[in-house]
Amino acid sequence: MSLRVSMRSLSWRRAAQAAVGGVGTLALVAGAVVVFGRVGQGSEGSGGAQATAAASPTPAQVLNVKTGNITILNAVVKTTGNSVASLYFTVKNDGPADTLIDETTNASPTTELFNTQTNGGVSTMPLVKSLPIPGNSTVEVQPGGYHVMINEIANPLEKGSKVQVTLTFEHAGDVKFEAPVEGY
Repeated sequence: MSLRVSMRSLSWRRAAQAAVGGVGTLALVAGAVVVFGRVGQGSEGSGGAQATAAASPTPAQVLNVKTGNITILNAVVKTTGNSVASLYFTVKNDGPADTLIDETTNASPTTELFNTQTNGGVSTMPLVKSLPIPGNSTVEVQPGGYHVMINEIANPLEKGSKVQVTLTFEHAGDVKFEAPVEGY
């Protein structure tokens, strides 16, 4: 994964504060929960990526894209309307271990993977190179842990629009989809 660190527009602390509207702690910005165990296989098969979305999506119906053993569910871009946003999603792995090694969007040339960590009541957001996806597991990229920051957004994202996203996995390759934009 190429590390695209830029401090031109906002520092990561200011980006995190902007992502939560300046309210709360950094732990509210992103997260990841790993659930181990066998996960049932969907009806998509093992072919190329397939996407489904409801006309008026609910959180459980936002997205379902599969490439190989990797399925991306419930992807959403959260924005406050400024030059930074957060990407959240769920990765379902129906096969052997894999690793998320890169992420790109059409909204910005700069994306970064962070992991919010809290030790002794102090939260930090270290930049990480990759996100391990254990075999036969589900990893939720949500507020409070791992998350993707979309930085240097030239044109504010409008609620209801979509962002084109490519997540690159070491073994499964590229998983491409559109994530809806919502406000915090």
